[in-house]
Amino acid sequence: MKKNKKRFTVTYVNILLILLLYILRASGLLLLKIGDISPILLLPLVVSISLFFGEWNGAAAGFLVGLLMDTTTLGSSVFSCLCFMLIGLTCGVAANFYLNKNIKSALALSVCASFAYYLFKFLFLSIIAGTGIDGQYFASFVLPSIAYTSIFIIPFYFLQKKLKEL
Repeated sequence: MKKNKKRFTVTYVNILLILLLYILRASGLLLLKIGDISPILLLPLVVSISLFFGEWNGAAAGFLVGLLMDTTTLGSSVFSCLCFMLIGLTCGVAANFYLNKNIKSALALSVCASFAYYLFKFLFLSIIAGTGIDGQYFASFVLPSIAYTSIFIIPFYFLQKKLKEL
């Protein structure tokens, strides 16, 4: 009984954190911009959830984050939903079977997840959507965004580690 209560408490805390970060991001109240570059704080959160709570919890968190992000996207796109869900699933599998659950692994997973997300988004925008975005955009905007987004794994790593120890 105590284990189920702990699991529900951790789940509710993570859902509230996702909703809070999403609302702050969507409303523009959380301004962490450096020039034109702003991090996607929800990406390292999904990575840290999947690191400590497994691939299915990571996939569920990624699905929720992607669903929320797709609600503010113009048109009907499921890009973020699928991408974040796959990132949560992949990071959870990598953490469970191949990596230690330390800060170095978390940072590596965050960099890889950020790179994958921005690469898929770049390919989606330039090839499928045909927006005419070139490689200079990738070098001047995407690569700094990957680094800036990946830094935020540090607070989320320690938060999820504390939640795991409850």
